[in-house]
Amino acid sequence: MTLLNHKREPFSNLKARQAASMAIDNKAIAAAITRGYAEPANTTLPGSVDFHDKDYPGIPHEPAKAKELLAESGMAGREVKILATADAPAQQTALLIQAQWQAIGLKPVIVNVDGAAWWDATGKGDYDAAANWWYNETLDPDLAVRWAVCGSCGSNSYNTFYANAKVDALVEQGAKEADQAKRAEIYKKIQKITTEEVAQIPLYYAPNAVAYSKRLQGLKLTPSLQWTLEETSIVP
Repeated sequence: MTLLNHKREPFSNLKARQAASMAIDNKAIAAAITRGYAEPANTTLPGSVDFHDKDYPGIPHEPAKAKELLAESGMAGREVKILATADAPAQQTALLIQAQWQAIGLKPVIVNVDGAAWWDATGKGDYDAAANWWYNETLDPDLAVRWAVCGSCGSNSYNTFYANAKVDALVEQGAKEADQAKRAEIYKKIQKITTEEVAQIPLYYAPNAVAYSKRLQGLKLTPSLQWTLEETSIVP
């Protein structure tokens, strides 16, 4: 995903965020960076969590509309600092985003930093955009929404500083609701609101490439990156 800093312009402006999101061709980015193995993301939540809304259409790639929205926002021509660490995926993503934002009238500048500086800058809100990834440690989405899109949960919505009181209320409702069908509707609402308001820009759901010995049989990695050993055996 691409984090956007909601604390300052240009991305404190909703139309500017929507323009930035529409400018991004996440299908092309997924194909280029993961060689086609990743699935383009459609919502702000990981595709592997329970109640992920796989039918939500997501934000369309419409560069012409993005250019119009950016002009309406009054943010055309604004410099945008994109933080990027040294690893290849981060560099590739930053370059692709830079090119697509330039095409609609922003002036993106890539700022290369090490991991510690990346976390320091994003934590302080001293950035405009930053490509990164995250995953949920459980299949239940409660932890995911509290980390990524909740303004009152202590995470600053993963350092984007996105805040919507309705979303925060839905987060609490989702945690307390026992009916699974009702929970599904709550998390669909959260995904719809946060994706339309561009809490962050969904890019792709990355596959997990794992190497292990052929002597291990039945070893599984869950979508939340947890190993399961219940059916694992070691053969001679």
